Amino acid sequence: MNNTLQNLIGRTDLHRALLTAVATGRVSHAYILSGPAGSGKRTLARAFAMSLLCSSPRNGAPCGRCANCVKCRAGGHPDLMVLEGEGKADLVKIDAIRRLRADAYIRPNDAGRKVYIICGADRMQAPAQNALLKIFEEPPEYAVILLLAENARRLLPTIRSRAAVLPLTPLSDIELSALLRQECPKADPSAAARAAALAGGNPGVALLAASDRSFQVSLSLGISFLRALSGDGLYDLLLLAPALSKNRETMLDFAARLAPLLRLCIEQKNGGAPLPAALADELAPAVGRLTNPALVHIMNLLPELTSGVRSNGSLSLLAQSFLIRSWRFTH
Repeated sequence: MNNTLQNLIGRTDLHRALLTAVATGRVSHAYILSGPAGSGKRTLARAFAMSLLCSSPRNGAPCGRCANCVKCRAGGHPDLMVLEGEGKADLVKIDAIRRLRADAYIRPNDAGRKVYIICGADRMQAPAQNALLKIFEEPPEYAVILLLAENARRLLPTIRSRAAVLPLTPLSDIELSALLRQECPKADPSAAARAAALAGGNPGVALLAASDRSFQVSLSLGISFLRALSGDGLYDLLLLAPALSKNRETMLDFAARLAPLLRLCIEQKNGGAPLPAALADELAPAVGRLTNPALVHIMNLLPELTSGVRSNGSLSLLAQSFLIRSWRFTH
C-alpha cells in the first residue's frame, strides 16, 4: 500500500480534511466513502487507515517508517481488518459483522486504533446492517469503521446518521492525466489521453482503459463508425461489419465505447462543454454533420444491439442491421 493521503491525486479538500482529522485527533468513529465502482474508495480507505494507524504521523500524514506503516504497506497489520463480499452474491454477511463486532471490543494489538474497512457496505442485507448498527450505538473509542458504498442511500438511515459521509467526486481530465502518467508511465500518450477523456472522471475506468488494448480497439471502431456515418457512402459504413461482428465481446465493447462518444457529440451540439482535445478532431465530423435526433436515435439502438448479442443472435445480421438502420435515419 504505497498511496498515502498526501500523495493521492485530486480531491485535495477531502484529503486535507482527513489529514486534519488525524492531526487534531477529531476522528469520527465511522465514515461512509461513497462513489461508483472505480472511483477510488478502496485506495482512499487504505490511505486513511495508514494515517490512522501510524505511530508518529506528521500533520496527519503517516511517517512511512514506523512498524505500523511497514505493516500497512505489506498488507498485514493486525489492527486493520478488511471485510470482502462472500459467495456468488458477493455480500458481506452477518457472521462477518458479528466477528467484526467481537474483535472491536478487544483493544488494539500494535497501534492506538483499530480500523475496519467494509467493502460493498451498501449491498449488505438488513440483518447484517442491523448487526453493524449495534456497534455504531456504542462504539469503542479506538475503533474506526470505513464503509465503502456505491450508493450511500442504500444503507440504513440509522447508520447514515451516525457516520460522516464522504462523496468521492469525479476527477478532472487534468487530474486523470496526471494519474495515468503516474500509474501507467509506459502507456501510449494518445491512448492515455483518450482514456482520460472518456472515463467521466472515474480513475478506475481511466486506468483500465489506458492499459487495456481491447478498449483502444473498440474505441477506434466507434470513432470509425461515426466518421463513416458522417460521410456520403453507405458502402464505407458497411465495410465495418466484419470488424464489428468479429466476436460477441468485440460487439459488446463497441457498444460500450460508442455510447460515451455519442454523449460527447450530443452535449457539444446542445451547447455543452467543448469536446476533449484528445477526441476533438476525430469527433468533429459527427458533430458537424449528424443531427441531434440522429445521434439520439443511434444511442437508442444500442440497448437492442447488446440485447441481441447476449441472446446469441447472429453477429453478422446484428451488425448489418445496426449499420443500415443508423444510416437510414441519418441520411
